Amino acid sequence: MAFTLEVMTSFSQPTIKNYLIATIRSFGIKAVVHQKKNKIICAFESSHEKLQECLETIASTLTASCFITQS
Repeated sequence: MAFTLEVMTSFSQPTIKNYLIATIRSFGIKAVVHQKKNKIICAFESSHEKLQECLETIASTLTASCFITQS
């Protein structure tokens, strides 16, 4: 089963998507990340032992971003 995260952004460049991919890879979690216009969708392997730590890292880093509109 997958855990899904949607991030709304006004930034159309793949910078945030690439950051998410790099962060997820650094935790060794299998995931699929897609960007469509103003939304980035991440589907994570929900049983991974470091999923919570990865999500906390993403949340603490992206909250300061001026490119995030909702999540």
